Amino acid sequence: MKILAFFYLILFSITTYAQSTWLEKEKFINQLNRNFKTNLLPDSDALYTLNIQIVLDKNSRALITSNNAELFDKIGVLPFLQQYNYKPLIGEVRPLKVMVPIGIIVGSSKYGPKTIDLHIADKLSNLFYHEKPEDDNIRIVYLSSVILFVDKKVYH
Repeated sequence: MKILAFFYLILFSITTYAQSTWLEKEKFINQLNRNFKTNLLPDSDALYTLNIQIVLDKNSRALITSNNAELFDKIGVLPFLQQYNYKPLIGEVRPLKVMVPIGIIVGSSKYGPKTIDLHIADKLSNLFYHEKPEDDNIRIVYLSSVILFVDKKVYH
């Protein structure tokens, strides 16, 4: 019984830690959202991060996924990425995973993209940037962050 209670306590601790880490990220994103709305882009609607992962196998087939499928579908990048020829990128037998972190800022066009503090946007797009490879046979390449400014009228 003591062993069972011990394992339950360990499992509870791990779950609680994972939830608190996730909540910290959420809190940080909300804080950045408020800062953008009040200081940098008062009329902005939202701030998003999107990680696009392109996993290539040895036959140059691309499996394209994202950490936010709904947003990924909304911005319509998928057809463009699927048509690209990835064969020159392979170079090895090992599969290749390309990470493209994207920060998307939805705001009013009267402010324009020049008023955005790109350092903060870059930090935001890098929030979910680093991940440990789950398999030693996969090479991971991290590309530079992409910052997109989307006009509210076009986005909605």
